[in-house]
Amino acid sequence: MTTKMLDAETVTLIARSMWMNETKDMTLFVIQQWTLTSIESGGVTMTIVLKRKIMNEMMTTFLPSVLLMLTTYATTFFKPYFFEAALSVNLTTMLVMTTIFMTVMQMLPATAYVKMIDIFLIFGQLYPFTEVVLLTMMEYKREGDGSGGT
Repeated sequence: MTTKMLDAETVTLIARSMWMNETKDMTLFVIQQWTLTSIESGGVTMTIVLKRKIMNEMMTTFLPSVLLMLTTYATTFFKPYFFEAALSVNLTTMLVMTTIFMTVMQMLPATAYVKMIDIFLIFGQLYPFTEVVLLTMMEYKREGDGSGGT
């Protein structure tokens, strides 16, 4: 509520006489609780407790990440003949996970500590990288001396 200079001199705000007409459901949050409190200077303080809606995060971050990691895991069982395909899938997964990571980091506030979403998404990048290293080592051992000849 905004009061003009003249109104501030003639109107006294009383917290128990005020109410909020807005809906409790917003795009990313739900209002869990709100309170109006009178303060000594004659003003009113409003406290709002918000709860984040998790479904958006589940559908845009966690579900795609888990599906990509399952695809990466599936490349472990490809036949040796499909080494290049497995490598391509893992590198593409790493690229997509990096894009998801960057998108999520832009939406979140900058903090000095590591968040759980950071750990999850970094693991999502390290997993395909590890698969690439392991597949390359397996292919190297399979080829014998590593010269590419059989």
